[in-house]
Amino acid sequence: MGDVAVGTVVAVRAGDVVPVDGVVVGGQSEVDESSLTGESFPVPKQAQSEVWAGTINLDGYISVRTTALAENSTVAKMERLVEEAQNSRSRTQRLIDSCAKHYTPAVVVLAAGVVLVPVLLGAPDLEHWFRLSLVLLVSACPCALVLSTPVATFCALLRAARMGLLVKGGNVLESLGEVRVAAFDKTGTITRGEFSIKDFLVVRDKVQMSQLLYWYV
Repeated sequence: MGDVAVGTVVAVRAGDVVPVDGVVVGGQSEVDESSLTGESFPVPKQAQSEVWAGTINLDGYISVRTTALAENSTVAKMERLVEEAQNSRSRTQRLIDSCAKHYTPAVVVLAAGVVLVPVLLGAPDLEHWFRLSLVLLVSACPCALVLSTPVATFCALLRAARMGLLVKGGNVLESLGEVRVAAFDKTGTITRGEFSIKDFLVVRDKVQMSQLLYWYV
């Protein structure tokens, strides 16, 4: 829907995904906004109600007037936030990068010294010292240290995005480890929004219709 201009009226049938951000100009329906808000209950929509791309029209037929281009839609903004979060560096990563700038030259100088000092002192078996220098370079290589934090952060952000969680960066992700109290609103955003059977009972005797109606209510 990238070619849809602002002001275009789009028809959205029951069961369709709302393709654009816009305002309802005709019809009534209920829309599932759980992908954006986490709210498990459908939200009623009528004329002048706002709808967002990526939500699902559950029932009814509505006409939506586009209010934003595809690249400026709510979903597109969320995608950009995820990309920015994946590209941003956390405090730990910045600290490691800063240390690596000094650590790597120090290791190279030390490895070179392991070879050059014995040569200057006239020590025999230079091949032995050269091997020690290579061992030092390999064992002290900071690659694992430099790559550990960004890879872990990237995987965590990607995993969270797939689960519907929007984390704004590595700093926020690291701050979660310091959280001791969390407050949630009443909309049930921490639930999965899926019903499951926990138990059932087989009624062997005849049940009166009045009882069934009572249980149903």
